[in-house]
Amino acid sequence: MVRGISILTGLATIALGLGSASLAAAGATAKPAAAAVTPADVTETPLPVQPFYEPYMAVDPVGQHVFVAASEGTSSIYVLDFDGNLVKTITGEQGASGMAVDTATHTLYVADYDATAVAEIDTQTLTETARFSTAPFSGVFSLAIAGGKLWMATAANGSGTVAVANLDGSDITDAGIGDRLPNLLASSADGHLLAVGDHESEPPNVSVYDVSGDTPSLVSHVWNPGGNATSVDDITFDPSGSNVLLVAGSIHALSTSTLLSSASYPTSSFPTAVAVTADGNYVATGSSAIYNTYDLFVYPTGDTTPVASYAIGQGNNIMAHALAFSPDGSRLFALSRASNNDLALEVIDDPTLATTMTTLSAPEFVRYG
Repeated sequence: MVRGISILTGLATIALGLGSASLAAAGATAKPAAAAVTPADVTETPLPVQPFYEPYMAVDPVGQHVFVAASEGTSSIYVLDFDGNLVKTITGEQGASGMAVDTATHTLYVADYDATAVAEIDTQTLTETARFSTAPFSGVFSLAIAGGKLWMATAANGSGTVAVANLDGSDITDAGIGDRLPNLLASSADGHLLAVGDHESEPPNVSVYDVSGDTPSLVSHVWNPGGNATSVDDITFDPSGSNVLLVAGSIHALSTSTLLSSASYPTSSFPTAVAVTADGNYVATGSSAIYNTYDLFVYPTGDTTPVASYAIGQGNNIMAHALAFSPDGSRLFALSRASNNDLALEVIDDPTLATTMTTLSAPEFVRYG
């Protein structure tokens, strides 16, 4: 769906959306009093899959591709460019779920849930080059690269384990962290920290570990962050690693060292996803609130007033852990599920551009001569 600004011709009021480039240059931030109508286009690419479980998304900043996997019961990875064009479908990936990109080796790691394996995809040729078994750890669904190793969260038999292995799959072992429940994982940009959050229990436990050494060292832990948390639907670090952004019934930035709230971001009911720009200046949030006007918001970091708000599709909702910015912040990628259960990739251009509304009124009569 494309959201624009209506222009009424004739003698009616003319509404024009004016960008905030001049304000930004002057060091000011535009703060609309209500949810903003954005001038950016939203490009929607439907995908030929109706996932029963949560889909996953990964962004390769080097090859400029977005990878989409539809989880258990499916077998394909959809590869799209930054404009939302489907460029390839990689097949034979049984239960493709969580993904992690190693830009140094041009490798996409994919948790093949149904195959008890992790596949390695070359992000340049877009082909599978290797795969290794995760046995005895089955049901791997969330991946993270940190401390030079691959961390894997499992969800077998209704419980969970966090396993760790070398990047080639060797020496796989129980990491001895997490809460024996299915967890979502996230790594800091420098690869030194690993965040672990309960994905299927509420209130959840959330922990941060330093994994730069030989064994994980607990940095911080909290139960029931914010005091009214549900299970964790998304977890990520800001670029500095100083804060963990968490979606668990509400959206908070938690200080990494204490896991106490340092900021919060209001959104529609049922928040599902969060993302932050590479420069750390903006935070995007998504929700599954199909009965609310807007389901996606972009905030200046630490602010509670969005610079932009979006209504995605007709009846669409933003999926859990399914938001990401492009490296330069010029695009925001989101996975949505329409009312007919079709999965789609939404590409939002210029998501951080604030919009103000100026009204120009024409006189009822114009005297000539």
